[in-house]
Amino acid sequence: MDTNAVGAAAATTAIGAVAGGLIGNTAASYGVGAGFGLLIGAAIGASESSHSSYYLQRRYDIGYMQCMYAKGNLLPGQSIPSNASLPPPPGAPPPPQ
Repeated sequence: MDTNAVGAAAATTAIGAVAGGLIGNTAASYGVGAGFGLLIGAAIGASESSHSSYYLQRRYDIGYMQCMYAKGNLLPGQSIPSNASLPPPPGAPPPPQ
């Protein structure tokens, strides 16, 4: 769990406890409200954490593809036109003239 998830869980726990206390005004109401707040906050925090890691991975993937393309590699989904000739491998003798 990252800090966003922990912050969301803590905030919704406090809000749930206050809401539970306002509704029932008993110790049990505070506990039930805090429990529901913690449950909802943990779900929200986990969802936000998942989105955060998705975008981090996406940025890495884009950078990786740009590097591979700059080195002359084909990217997924690219194809070489059928009339194109491939360059000779490194160290190959020059073509005859």
